[in-house]
Amino acid sequence: MKTQMVCGFLFSTNGKRLCVIQKNRPEFLAGKLLPPGGKIEPTDDCPKHAMIREFQEEVGVQIRKWQFFATLQCADVEVHCYMVFSDHLLFKVKTMTDELVSVVEVDNLPANMLPNARWLITMALSFKAGEHASSFQIQEVYA
Repeated sequence: MKTQMVCGFLFSTNGKRLCVIQKNRPEFLAGKLLPPGGKIEPTDDCPKHAMIREFQEEVGVQIRKWQFFATLQCADVEVHCYMVFSDHLLFKVKTMTDELVSVVEVDNLPANMLPNARWLITMALSFKAGEHASSFQIQEVYA
């Protein structure tokens, strides 16, 4: 059974800024920037509830209006991706753990951004532009 996870892309209303977290763990993610999220716990009713909980734990902001846009499947992980656009909420983000939370410019992403987060950003922004399917199912396969 694959580990079930969530990640949340909180964008500014115009889609030009994004909330990210610099991971300290697990080791393979240490130093990388990616959208906040985490593991779906047995106490979570569904992936969206896990997204609400994880974002509040990591960023200190409760968001209930997450919009699902993609599921990313890797060898042993399935990540449910959500997005929301809000200047008001982006202004409220803060570091709640030992992992630094910040807001970055989408047009000038830092070099340490997790590679698949870069194209997931593009997918999420396609929803803002109205050029999208109802959701994406993505499978990463490594040789």
